[in-house]
Amino acid sequence: MIVDQGSSGRGSLTAENGGAQDAYVTVVDGQRVIRGVYVRAGGTATVDDVPDGTYALYFATGSGWNADIRGFTADRRASRFDQTLTFTTTRQQYTTWTVSLTPVPGGNAQSSDVPPDSLPR
Repeated sequence: MIVDQGSSGRGSLTAENGGAQDAYVTVVDGQRVIRGVYVRAGGTATVDDVPDGTYALYFATGSGWNADIRGFTADRRASRFDQTLTFTTTRQQYTTWTVSLTPVPGGNAQSSDVPPDSLPR
């Protein structure tokens, strides 16, 4: 976990990176990153304690990770999922999402490329 800001909740987000490059995934409220996680190429990472709310999901890929800028320094690409993710908690249930950062046959999530320098950090 690279960023863990704001309140906590019971929501959970799992990001699967089937790509050949590492990724940085952010859960964003407006322009504020509330959760950010690094996902190695071919790996999976789970973000727990996501508070209730509706969030944008961004991800960046590349090489040469720089922790100071929370970004990659080479081969940079960035995308935003077109659909927002809503997390809701009741007394007996809470939301869990699993997303793939690479296209999968039969997948139902669309994403759009964004300029890497425009990512919320």
